[in-house]
Amino acid sequence: MSDPKWYIKVTSKGQITLPKEARDRLVIREGDYLEASLKDNTLSLTKKVNLSDSELTRLLAQRRLAELGYGDPASRAELDPVRLRETLPPLPDITQLIRKQREEE
Repeated sequence: MSDPKWYIKVTSKGQITLPKEARDRLVIREGDYLEASLKDNTLSLTKKVNLSDSELTRLLAQRRLAELGYGDPASRAELDPVRLRETLPPLPDITQLIRKQREEE
């Protein structure tokens, strides 16, 4: 599966609107900061994360549940944690994911 690609129009004031899917996938909300970097002919935007470990763990867990088809909180209402652990593949080590994300910053 290839990564999504968007065509974004620049306004007369040099502003752009990030597509909703991109904002949702990266959990970008109003007031968040993005770091912009320019290399050759490529502009990259990276979300700057200033979350506690517990907040980051919660967001990663929500993202993983969404990937498994449980993105809507109502769809998780009847999930049995024991049964879920038995039927799903093991979740990645959250500590390792947090370390990796911090190293990339």
